[in-house]
Amino acid sequence: VDLDGTMFNYIDVIDETIFGAPRGYYQLYHVKPGTTERIFAKNKIYPNPVGGGQPLYTHSMGLTEHYLIICEIPYKMTADIDLSKLTDLSNMKTTFEYLGDNGVLNYVTWYVVDKYDGKLYGKFISDLFIYYHFGNSYEHIDAEGNTQIIVDLVIYDSEDKSNIDAFDAAYLANILNPNNNHIATDCNARYARFVLPMNQGTNSRIGYQELSDFKGVEFPMYSYEKYNTKQYEYAYLGGYEHCNNDNTATVVSRLTDTLIKQRLPIYPSTTRYDPVTYSKANHYFQEPVFVPDPNGVDEDDGIVLSLVFDSINTKSYLLILDA
Repeated sequence: VDLDGTMFNYIDVIDETIFGAPRGYYQLYHVKPGTTERIFAKNKIYPNPVGGGQPLYTHSMGLTEHYLIICEIPYKMTADIDLSKLTDLSNMKTTFEYLGDNGVLNYVTWYVVDKYDGKLYGKFISDLFIYYHFGNSYEHIDAEGNTQIIVDLVIYDSEDKSNIDAFDAAYLANILNPNNNHIATDCNARYARFVLPMNQGTNSRIGYQELSDFKGVEFPMYSYEKYNTKQYEYAYLGGYEHCNNDNTATVVSRLTDTLIKQRLPIYPSTTRYDPVTYSKANHYFQEPVFVPDPNGVDEDDGIVLSLVFDSINTKSYLLILDA
């Protein structure tokens, strides 16, 4: 959702045929504040043909002042897909085929498009990772007048590209009864910053900078109401304490048990700041929500809300923290 209330989204279209071969696309649209009409972009966004010409898995997206960012990871819908089973999580592994292991598509593709008409302005690739949730994205113009798009999101990665199957790790049974691979997946999740240089050529390869020393994070949030699509300095996340204290042998649940306030570098700085954390034994936190102080001056003036489960007393409560 843009700062003016305009909502942006896109649809995976999988049934178009081009030159006798099936090919899908992403259909961007927006909805103006106070209306329900979907206004479709005139340009289609075609996925990486190496993946078979169909939309690959995307979970969320980035939004800046002028652009929408699609991040395409190498999971594709299988040929024998049953659309009626897409909501059946137990069918996830048969619904999607992972293309990274066999080398068919062992990288991530990024698309930067005009957020209103869908025109493609940039395409980038990066090393393989898996993600669920974007944080903030914004545009930066350097001293030479070149535009860089700053994209922050939580990624699941590891040096040898193992233990990044975040889909398998997300099954409820695997959350409640984790094995070492699932725990390793948690601990490989990091808040990362990608810089997309708009003056470089198509398929330029980009890397990332880790933004926190806290290992194992998810659910990034920030002062959305005031800083969405703008340069920002603070993020709030859920995290896994066991990833940071070498105590994985006693893990009984993989629910997030820590809230994190993370100061961020102002691009192009790469300074990494110490995280500030809040935790309570046997209490598990849902994703944090930042509520700004209407009379606040600084970015972090406000409160952080989280619904917490007290597993000892089997009760839930609303936690309110000074942001």
